[in-house]
Amino acid sequence: MRLYAAAMDGDQARVKQILADMLSGRNGHVDVDLSSELQALQDFFLALHSLALTDELTGLNNRRGFLRRAARLLEMAAREMRAAVLIYVDVDHLKRVNDVLGHEAGDRLLSRTSQVLRDAAGSSAVIGRLGGDEFAVLEASTDRTDHNQILDRLQSAVDACNASAAAPELSLSIGIADFEPRRPVAIFSLLEQADRIMYRDKRRESRRFDRALRAVR
Repeated sequence: MRLYAAAMDGDQARVKQILADMLSGRNGHVDVDLSSELQALQDFFLALHSLALTDELTGLNNRRGFLRRAARLLEMAAREMRAAVLIYVDVDHLKRVNDVLGHEAGDRLLSRTSQVLRDAAGSSAVIGRLGGDEFAVLEASTDRTDHNQILDRLQSAVDACNASAAAPELSLSIGIADFEPRRPVAIFSLLEQADRIMYRDKRRESRRFDRALRAVR
């Protein structure tokens, strides 16, 4: 159980120590012949950690990985009395893209979304694909004026993506929630807030996409 927990946390030093203890037996000394096995086991458990927390298609954090890393970022933000902002992103019309153009086109749209989020987010941001067509970005923020900067970067990244890629056009619905260090809340609460706002944005979508999608069939 200790080994599993250390592997899931990605704690390389702790994984190595636990494996060394297991292989050394009671004498507290790792046999030279076992050193290669120790390294192999360590690599194996750290690979498991990566697989367990990474989305295979996009290479971003999966839901579990995002929640773990986002919770740590919020804990740090609360300790340091820093604000943070959560951006909840939904890829518009993904089901229709899958139905009309095929799942490969849908996967390309998801991969393009992941790159757009990487381009728009700050270097310390936590980015994840929560499942299906839903993504989230959490990053430290000094105040609400950062929203405009973040959204401007995101819009610029979407525009650049659409200018350089074939149809269908990438369109995102977005919701934003603020983390206030004086009134800290869990990541689940921020996700719920941003999700509600995102769906309001999604309902405003016009029928323009339907016409564009029919044009590329």
